[in-house]
Amino acid sequence: MTCSLLMGILDKRAERLLRRNINAPNQVARLTDVKDFPLVFWLISVICVAYYSSIFPFIAQGDFKKTVYEGIQLDEKYSIFTEFLCKTIQLGPQDANTVNSMIYIVAAVTSPFFGIMIDKVGRNLTWVVLSILITALAHSILIFTYLNPYIGTITMGLGYSLLAGALWPLVALIVPEYQMGTAYGICQAIQNLGNAVMSILTGIVVKSGYFSLEMFFLGWLGIALIASMFVWILNTNQKRTLNMTPEERECAQELANQDQEKLLGDSEQDSSGEITPNSDFQIRNRYLSRIGAPTMQEEGLIPDVIDTAPGEVLHVTYSGGEKVHFGHELTPTQVKDPPTVQWTANQDAYYTLAMVDPDAPSRENPTFREVNHWLIGNIHGSDLESGDVITEYLGSGPPKGTGLHRYIFLVFKQSKKLQFDEPKTAKLSRAHRLNFNLRKFVKKYSLGDPIAGNFYKAQWDPYVDERVKMISNN
Repeated sequence: MTCSLLMGILDKRAERLLRRNINAPNQVARLTDVKDFPLVFWLISVICVAYYSSIFPFIAQGDFKKTVYEGIQLDEKYSIFTEFLCKTIQLGPQDANTVNSMIYIVAAVTSPFFGIMIDKVGRNLTWVVLSILITALAHSILIFTYLNPYIGTITMGLGYSLLAGALWPLVALIVPEYQMGTAYGICQAIQNLGNAVMSILTGIVVKSGYFSLEMFFLGWLGIALIASMFVWILNTNQKRTLNMTPEERECAQELANQDQEKLLGDSEQDSSGEITPNSDFQIRNRYLSRIGAPTMQEEGLIPDVIDTAPGEVLHVTYSGGEKVHFGHELTPTQVKDPPTVQWTANQDAYYTLAMVDPDAPSRENPTFREVNHWLIGNIHGSDLESGDVITEYLGSGPPKGTGLHRYIFLVFKQSKKLQFDEPKTAKLSRAHRLNFNLRKFVKKYSLGDPIAGNFYKAQWDPYVDERVKMISNN
């Protein structure tokens, strides 16, 4: 408690002296953020559970037994490994416990040195793999050889301390700083749950003998090794920094900063010829559009609906605060009412807003492609109320059992105010919605490529059945 209070005081002082919170982004961590954690994070959690399943039960698992050793009655709880040493290698109980304790003793001594080494050398993934192999070697020494058991436990202590110094910092390289507590909390929860289950399983396996137990531990180390290989592959394919040296990470961060400075430094020329810097909204727009364009391609919206990705992000927010964000899933209940829509608009220009579902009745069999959910033309600037509503908003209603549907919002800039001759469709009407062709509509009115866009995915929920009852065919 004393140390915690002291740490809090020092951290507060550092914030004041270093002015760390000045201009800091207003980011709030939520438990729901875990659904957005990358696959690499979950694989690291698997490594954590699988690896420590070969350490903690090995040291701690045991039974209360009444046995006699050299005339001395033993009725204390000994670990299975200690009992193995007593019976097989003929060590005394105290000597056997000393051998067993070497794992923690070695880890206590070497952990700071391994930590410093990893900080200087980097290559965390390499050390994670090496530590798993070292621990597997230690278990193999103890079960397959007649070497002094101190060699096995000292080796295991080295692998144990090396993994701690290499694995845990990886979370900080994957998850944003404001989500760090959530990430480590989830990791710890998964580890504790795994330890509880492993203790139960170990108690079952040990009844088959010490050899079976060691093979059980080696199996979990194999799982940890496979998970680490997957992390390595993802790290390489996604160009992450998990296996870089500190110098390489610094270089990668510098390149990222240069990209950010480019965004911040870019400016636009207004109608009077003056150069005006981009606003925060425009900067965020351009940054997110770099994420959204490839996502639209990956999700098949290019070419299913459009041929070219929009250059900006369309900011769509529903009444409950839910935001549309490049394929994140929302429910029909959440999107039943018209959202607010925002983009970088010229207040003297006219725009068209469209929302379509290309996956009706299902993505595998889109015979009704596309469903026209919302269509407004002649929007003056960004004022939706000023536009001509061609099709009133109708939220998502994917049929039960048809899986996830994609719902894409697109904004097109008009060259002038247009006269639309499409029939009007009311909110609760199905008329003129099915088999709408956005490409033909865009070509008909020479709207060109979309300037802004976004999309979400949704699947059936109970609200859909209620909505079906309200809709008419007229």
